[in-house]
Amino acid sequence: MKTRSTLLCLAATAFPVLSQDLPTTGTIDSRLGKLEIENGFPSQSTVQKLYDDLDFQRACQAYLWALPYTSMGEWQREQKETFGAGNFDFVDYLDYKDKLGLLTANATTPYSMAFPNIEKTGPMVVEVPAGAMAGGILDFWQRPMTDCGQTGPEKGAGAKFLILGPNDKDITPAPKGYYVFRSATNPKDSFGR
Repeated sequence: MKTRSTLLCLAATAFPVLSQDLPTTGTIDSRLGKLEIENGFPSQSTVQKLYDDLDFQRACQAYLWALPYTSMGEWQREQKETFGAGNFDFVDYLDYKDKLGLLTANATTPYSMAFPNIEKTGPMVVEVPAGAMAGGILDFWQRPMTDCGQTGPEKGAGAKFLILGPNDKDITPAPKGYYVFRSATNPKDSFGR
């Protein structure tokens, strides 16, 4: 009994400031505006306001989470439908006008993009010439597999990159003169197209 009364005493003395700030009936100012409390519970209008805000927050999170994938899908569609690009065809996007309609393209960055279906073709070799350039090889979620060029493992000296698909067997040891990376995704028929 002594322990229980000590805990009650601690609880009563530990939170008096907090308990004084929370009304059992009245309003609470919040970033959503005034929230109404009735007998210690949120009013129906407050419940609706909180659920509406939760829906808004989740929609924003879903948008941010899906933006890289959605952007790549749109980029792939653009290449196929606008430029008629096939499996290993690269399309260069050099200026602002070239990038209109693309979701995540930087206005000042030149891009050379291809969307190979390595599930059909098998592992792919990307040969990067020596010189003053920097780039990267991404998966369909825009996650970098590797940098290449001056920022890559070859430090601008030129290299061959062997890209394995998600289901390709490991190649060990790595072939001499190649950097080997695995894509976690394959851009085949994205969005049913």
